[in-house]
Amino acid sequence: MLTADENGTARVWDVTTGQQLHQLTGHNRAINAITYSPDNTRMLTADENGTARVWDVTTGQQLHQLTGHNRAINAITYSPDNTRIVTGSDDNTARIWDATTGQQLHQLTGHNRAINAITYSPDNTRIVTGSDDNTARIWDATTGQQLHQLTGHKRGVRSVAWSPDGTRVLTGSNDGTARIWDATTGQQLHQLTGHNDWVKSVAWSPDGTRVLTGSDDGTARTWDATTGQPLSPVVVLLPDGNFAVFDGQRSKVIECSEGAWRWIGWNVVGDRGVDRLPAEAFGPLPVRPD
Repeated sequence: MLTADENGTARVWDVTTGQQLHQLTGHNRAINAITYSPDNTRMLTADENGTARVWDVTTGQQLHQLTGHNRAINAITYSPDNTRIVTGSDDNTARIWDATTGQQLHQLTGHNRAINAITYSPDNTRIVTGSDDNTARIWDATTGQQLHQLTGHKRGVRSVAWSPDGTRVLTGSNDGTARIWDATTGQQLHQLTGHNDWVKSVAWSPDGTRVLTGSDDGTARTWDATTGQPLSPVVVLLPDGNFAVFDGQRSKVIECSEGAWRWIGWNVVGDRGVDRLPAEAFGPLPVRPD
């Protein structure tokens, strides 16, 4: 397991024993992003100074320092075939690096605000970036040329993901929506509406039929990737470790923890419909219905 802190130190741990195996020292500012290479032989870290570093998993020794960005690096990833690294930065650029030599191969220029998210397509041929300029962009991974600009979000794009077959792109935004795009044409296919705060994480199911979104509104939601419609359930995280599971429309409670009633705010009705939220804003705590 790999962890990192605001002091610029990363550490490798044995997940079975909990013992520290290596301390990765070299960064002198907070580390913003960490990841393993797909073949688990390398580790990649990136910091507030705009520097990324490649480390050997077995020895903990630094192999390469990737220097070129002049502001913080927010997003990093390896290509699926382990040969390339791509980084996204507050300097509005993304950069492609040779994972073996640490040399920069291409600078992806086009965004006019910070890049928050970045990932390779499953076939290694394209890269998608998400930015505070409200756009996502698709790039040719071989030439570094922009292929498509995905325009529609009203606020910054926080998360991006490719469908398993590489035909679609999923984006999540500070505007509270997620969107599905055709990766070949750059056209929007669906707008996923339901969250009421930033959508910070997005993912596809392995078969590409569903997508999952996570938001600062405290919920994770599943959606039909073909229709863009919400699927049950919606998991709502509540204070004090409580949770509630709603149907896709958030009109009925499927399951919840014992203490969730304090926060859900029930007026008891026959169909278990939600009447008000939260209870503490409206007076005495409700009694949990049978």
